Amino acid sequence: MKTSLNRFLSLFFAVMICSALMAQSAEECFYKGVEYSSNKNYTEAVKWIRKAAEQGIADAQFALGACYQSGTGVTQNIAEAKKWYQKAADQGNEDAKEILKSLK
Repeated sequence: MKTSLNRFLSLFFAVMICSALMAQSAEECFYKGVEYSSNKNYTEAVKWIRKAAEQGIADAQFALGACYQSGTGVTQNIAEAKKWYQKAADQGNEDAKEILKSLK
């Protein structure tokens, strides 16, 4: 019984450590996206920026809105741009608020 518990705990902690090492914070995802963007790999940039935006990073939400507005790394989609700008604006992003006014 004690051996089974020790085995379970060892496995549990190994899985937790591996998960922690593989997980990236939302901020890391955003900065990775910015890095890809600066290298003009926009499709990969959007992939990482979206991960950060979905986790609630306002700057990433704004950036994703800009990608959809301009069609950079994604198919241009103004409705999708507005959605992401609104999420950023709801968190106080003033630039997103201004762009939303101009898109109405």
